[in-house]
Amino acid sequence: MPAVASGVVAVTGANGFIGSHVVKQLLGAGYTVRAIVRDKDSEEKTAHLTKAAEDEGAADRLVLFSGDLMKAGDYDEAFAGADAVVHTAAFVVRPTPFGSIHRPPPPLLRAGHRREEPRARHRQPLPQGH
Repeated sequence: MPAVASGVVAVTGANGFIGSHVVKQLLGAGYTVRAIVRDKDSEEKTAHLTKAAEDEGAADRLVLFSGDLMKAGDYDEAFAGADAVVHTAAFVVRPTPFGSIHRPPPPLLRAGHRREEPRARHRQPLPQGH
């Protein structure tokens, strides 16, 4: 399957350190980005994303979505019709006894099994020089 050269890319954990850099690189490369954060209405948590989009002249190509990694189906709207997904969100827990660490994967990681369309099975580095 060829790498995605243009189109819509959904980015989970978009307001995190890595996710925000991925968003900026994708916008700079001409992609439309669906940035998924816990609360899209929190200006404190999303202002750096909207500023990055404005700096890249891409404010019209950034769409914010709210999503909770632990709620099944919460990312479905953002993923629907996307050409690719960059998953930078992380499920973080405080240290707990060994037995409670082993639990089923978060719903997001199971979501890919419901897809009927083909998925990319490889990674490609982001464009350089942006």
